Amino acid sequence: MAESFDMIAKTFFGLEGTLAEELLSLGAQNVQLGRRMVSFRGDMRLMMWANICCRTAVRILKPIATFSADDERALYRGIGLIDWLEHLDAERSLAIDPVVHGPVFSNSLYAAQLAKDAVVDQIRDRTGRRPSVDLVDPDLRINLHIDQNRVTVYLDSSGESLHKRGYRAATGEAPINEVLAAGILRLTEWDENSPLVDFMCGSGTFLIEAALMARRIAPGLARKHFGYERWKDFDRRAHESLVAEARQQVRSKLAFPIRGSDLDPQVIAAARENGRRAGVADDVQFGVESFEVALPPAADGVLVTNPPYDERMKTSRIESVYRRIGDALKHNWAGYTAFIFTGNLNAGKQIGLRSSAKTRLFNGPIECRLLKFALFALMPRDATESHGRRAVVKKKHEGRGQEQADAFRNRLARMAKHWHRWARRQGITCYRIYDRDAPEIPLAIDWYEGRVAIIEYDRPHNRTDIEHRAWLDRMVELVSNTLSVRREHVTLKTKGTGVFSGKDSRPLFVQEAGLRYHAHLAAKETGLAVDQRILRALLRAEATDKRFLNLFARTGTHTVAAAAGGTGSTISVEASPNLADWAKKNLRLNRLPMAQHQVICQDPLVYSGNLDPAAGPQFDLAFVEPPSFDGKRRDDVWNVQDGHVELLNRLVACLSVGGKIYFVSRFRRLTFHADQIRGASVREITRQTVPPDFRNKKVHRSWVLIRTPTDQPG
Repeated sequence: MAESFDMIAKTFFGLEGTLAEELLSLGAQNVQLGRRMVSFRGDMRLMMWANICCRTAVRILKPIATFSADDERALYRGIGLIDWLEHLDAERSLAIDPVVHGPVFSNSLYAAQLAKDAVVDQIRDRTGRRPSVDLVDPDLRINLHIDQNRVTVYLDSSGESLHKRGYRAATGEAPINEVLAAGILRLTEWDENSPLVDFMCGSGTFLIEAALMARRIAPGLARKHFGYERWKDFDRRAHESLVAEARQQVRSKLAFPIRGSDLDPQVIAAARENGRRAGVADDVQFGVESFEVALPPAADGVLVTNPPYDERMKTSRIESVYRRIGDALKHNWAGYTAFIFTGNLNAGKQIGLRSSAKTRLFNGPIECRLLKFALFALMPRDATESHGRRAVVKKKHEGRGQEQADAFRNRLARMAKHWHRWARRQGITCYRIYDRDAPEIPLAIDWYEGRVAIIEYDRPHNRTDIEHRAWLDRMVELVSNTLSVRREHVTLKTKGTGVFSGKDSRPLFVQEAGLRYHAHLAAKETGLAVDQRILRALLRAEATDKRFLNLFARTGTHTVAAAAGGTGSTISVEASPNLADWAKKNLRLNRLPMAQHQVICQDPLVYSGNLDPAAGPQFDLAFVEPPSFDGKRRDDVWNVQDGHVELLNRLVACLSVGGKIYFVSRFRRLTFHADQIRGASVREITRQTVPPDFRNKKVHRSWVLIRTPTDQPG
């Protein structure tokens, strides 16, 4: 009989019971509910089966060690007692995902760094070689959970989150997570044998998940791989047998309609493509139409939808939208049971129907409700009531300026509260709290340890220059009041003129992952790009004993991060004397020896052009972020679109075999010519390097280039 062991299945808040039912149906034993997780017991076959079949699990974790740690040494020692060669060869890669609660370890990134050091040191001491760190696609993903002084170490059997089914080629503006969608469908108690409709379907997640359920298509069948497939004890024959078993359970086409509609033709095209990739294109009917004119495909059934709400999409008159949804439900959908999933609880009240059930859930950081409505026929309202509603709409239109300010204030307060709490848990002190969430407020707002930087983005409007300046001043005052920050500590950079406002122009010192940096919010360069936090962590994790090059170094923050990771030496190249001096200050601030860390004030293109590939490998790790580009070519002015291939080929030629270059650009329309890069493998990693506090997931684009063991490129 196969050996059984304890496991943890992670999920969303509110879906624990649904996940427990799933695990029981798959054969799990000792199933117990926790917060955002379910513990259970089973063998290796069940672990693989749960990864393939579970619709409401995010990850399946296998615990391998539990111990107490009251300080850093105890954590390092406890991790080191695990026999890591049982799980990982020296030639492979690892990543550590930390979850930290309590005062003993307040910085999750630091705890992960300690754990990584313990793993790597043990393997190096025993084999003479060390595994590499790959935060994007590791061979072994380790989950480190610290609750007070109790440490549990898990192996992540899933690899990528299980919500990544493999069918999503394109999305609407704000797609719902697949695991959450499947869980909501379970909560509706839909029988998987009757009509289902979503009349605001977006990219079709609800409908595709419903079709997969009804046809018994396991969600893991479309995935390329799971984390356990790289484990040393992976049983390929058992895995292939389970996949074959899952395929045998698939039902033929459905005998009832699953229908979705949306007003945006491009979104519907994306939904159809997603359905095709999921193998349910013939089971889901998609159409382009407004929810107000959509009609039921049968006399009764289930309607489930995720309407826009201001946390999710750019909607200015959200309450009006919800009133219109209520009208459509009353007049067109009698006989159906409707489920509205919303993160705007006040707007949900505008539907105008009494909900028979309210289920508390979360969509990312946003608290939501799943509202249930049993729909019955309703007499149309009389002319007097319609006239009164038109009067209310007119009044709201006249007061839209105040409505805009109130909505922005409420939004900013909510998101600031959320991101402050999140940042405290992560040990982060500089982060984004508002990111152009609403189109009428095209601002980004960054928090720097009690100071605030506001960046205006260009957006057409009908205000005069004077009116616009007055509007900006009102926005700054509103931010100051909402965040309880003194007006002189709020700095504004305007898009059109580049003018900065803010009475306090003094530099300040900020921290990140135990390192300190000079910041200057009233300067063109603030000194710490908060969107590159993960990139700095990557460099720090991979820098041990490496020769590091920072080209276009600016204020040297990436150099400081790499140096803190134990580089053998660093070279930072920056054309601006002021920025080069700033980089030196940051190195000195962290007590890093200048003899080991060289700052060169020179045009980085001249420096790279003078590199001689014939001299052999000159560095092992590099960070390259050329100047941004506005898309307009100018004579004798280098631009990243036309020049990145030549630049990177020159750098790759001087890189050691296995060495890495992290290339970053803020030019969103950059066409990266990976096929023209010689002697290196290239992978875009933008999704992995943009932090979660950035709503704009294209604030930068990033690639990693790894030198391959081929002949030196010419």
